[in-house]
Amino acid sequence: MIVQQEISISWNIEDVQEVRPDLNGAQAWEVLRAADQKYDASIGLNWDLLEYYANTLFPNVSFND
Repeated sequence: MIVQQEISISWNIEDVQEVRPDLNGAQAWEVLRAADQKYDASIGLNWDLLEYYANTLFPNVSFND
């Protein structure tokens, strides 16, 4: 029997929409893709980074704090 010794943390579009509820599913997916492409294992991925990528990709979309 082979035992895989690994973990995985997943984020989804609903997580992105928690920090930017004005984004639609396609926009939220774009944010996740950007976060994945620029992933730095020494930093990880967190709420602040999701918000950063969302605001960087969609700065002109109005949203409420």
